[in-house]
Amino acid sequence: MLSSEAEYRENVCKCKQCAELIKNTESLDRAFYVYGDSNPVTFRRRGGSIVSLEYPTGDAKKAAAYHYLYNKAKEFEDIRTGDLKHLLENLKITYDDIAPHTGDELVAHLLTWKSSLETASQ
Repeated sequence: MLSSEAEYRENVCKCKQCAELIKNTESLDRAFYVYGDSNPVTFRRRGGSIVSLEYPTGDAKKAAAYHYLYNKAKEFEDIRTGDLKHLLENLKITYDDIAPHTGDELVAHLLTWKSSLETASQ
């Protein structure tokens, strides 16, 4: 469990969106509830069965979009200013760090990107 903003920024995310969420709420845990905020929507299917789904709130969609875009901008900046060898190493290190905890299906794209970048750079 993360206990401070500094620890979160060091181990999870340094983006402006996450920093603002942390700053504007009373606790680190509470800050990230906004990403999961949703409203239930219930409807009846043609066959008569009732289905309930959770749809993200407008604030949750906005927070997630900004989080994604801030991180995507950082990726482009890292590629523009960094060296390819370092980027390839980081993709593999990140995969190795996360895969044992989440399973391959959530991070396999990192190895795909690594392979694609290696092929494109030859």
